[in-house]
Amino acid sequence: MTRMLRFLVLVASVAAASAALPVAGASASASGNPPGCTPRWQCGWSGPNFTGEVVRFSPLDIDGCLNAPFPFLSVGNAWGTEGRAGIPIVMYVYSERDCRGETVAKVSARRFLPSLPAPGLSASIVV
Repeated sequence: MTRMLRFLVLVASVAAASAALPVAGASASASGNPPGCTPRWQCGWSGPNFTGEVVRFSPLDIDGCLNAPFPFLSVGNAWGTEGRAGIPIVMYVYSERDCRGETVAKVSARRFLPSLPAPGLSASIVV
């Protein structure tokens, strides 16, 4: 009896401790996009794995190039995640301001990159 009671206490303790652990993907929105990036937007995060500050921008909002308010360490293109095909939108992320320098990332519609090989300082949208 004592042995069974110890076992039940151990099982209950493990269950309670594991309930507090983060679950992978739990922070994604209902659309399946990373947090802060709603459908039809392009997004950049200040941290890897879609963490930190986020800026959202649309192909309708930028005129050629967007200089990032902070270095992008992860990016996403939520264009098309609302379930409609539409026009393919591609986001290019650059290593320097004013869309100069090396291309750090090319992000097609419905794609999200949790990390970049180098910080992105600007982005352009190509339709």
